[in-house]
Amino acid sequence: MCLLVPKVGLLVMATLLAVSACGAQSQIPKQMPDQLSFDYHQGGAMSRSYRKYRIENGVLEFEQLEAGSKRTWSSPVSRNDIGLVYRAFIQNRFDTIKNDERKGIVHDAGSESIAISAGPENFFRATYGHNAPLSGENLKRFLAVKKVLEGLVARHDKK
Repeated sequence: MCLLVPKVGLLVMATLLAVSACGAQSQIPKQMPDQLSFDYHQGGAMSRSYRKYRIENGVLEFEQLEAGSKRTWSSPVSRNDIGLVYRAFIQNRFDTIKNDERKGIVHDAGSESIAISAGPENFFRATYGHNAPLSGENLKRFLAVKKVLEGLVARHDKK
């Protein structure tokens, strides 16, 4: 009996170590839901500029304000392209991205945020900027999702 307790204790510790080494488990559904939207917003802080887009119901809606000039357009997006974007969110465990501790406040700092709504109960947003710092794997995963979104926007931009 005395030999059993240390073995069980070692098994529990090994299991906990393995789970913590894998990182947080994603809550984004593995199967792409019918109700799905992606949002991106980049704000220029005190300067009057922004860039934002939304992908929902097979349509990409884009809006940008820069140097007093507003530009908007929309484009249909294929289910395949939406699937590629969704896969990027899953592969990068987007919902597990955590900001670093902020060291002070920058009052005129811009930021960018990315959000996914996957069904009625799954909404996740990550923000990056001076007041919402990211580093290491969290920054890498945020930028990987952003790259896929920006690639889709670039392919559909009619300039």
